[in-house]
Amino acid sequence: MAADASNVHSWAGAAVYAGPVGTTAPTDVTTALDAAFLDMGFIAEDGITRGVEHETDRHYGIHLQGSVLLKTSKRNFRPFFTFMPLEHDSDVVHLLLNPDADISDDATTQVREFTVPKYDERAWIIEQVEGDTVRRMHFPRGLVSEQGDLEDSPEGISPVEITIDLIATAGVYGVELSAV
Repeated sequence: MAADASNVHSWAGAAVYAGPVGTTAPTDVTTALDAAFLDMGFIAEDGITRGVEHETDRHYGIHLQGSVLLKTSKRNFRPFFTFMPLEHDSDVVHLLLNPDADISDDATTQVREFTVPKYDERAWIIEQVEGDTVRRMHFPRGLVSEQGDLEDSPEGISPVEITIDLIATAGVYGVELSAV
């Protein structure tokens, strides 16, 4: 339906969850997520950016009127999303920044080992809320492909931008659920 203001959302609330590949996917927007999905905590107010990159080939031919565009084709699709977690707790560090790191906690100290990163595929969920409207997007397979630099600064919060490449299975890389 065109020109319907109820279709315009600012998504005032958003959360990102990560879990093992194969974790039970949500089937609606109201049922609690499988406990294996861990909340990545507060994210930067810029929110979540989703996109699809691809390569474009333009095919030209020459005839009496000169070179003309005959066809455009696209290939090498790369669906992704980016977000900036603000919390650097053990879940975020372990799942995003260094999955092989040994992390131990006691009542007063958290110890993290810095090792060579090895990024594992994870299942991902983005949940967005505006008033009573909820949208969940489930991506069964995704991999951290890019990680920004962490700048420790006394001038404010230092988020790290994380890019998740989404991997398709049978041509599908995600499912969106919303209440109707």
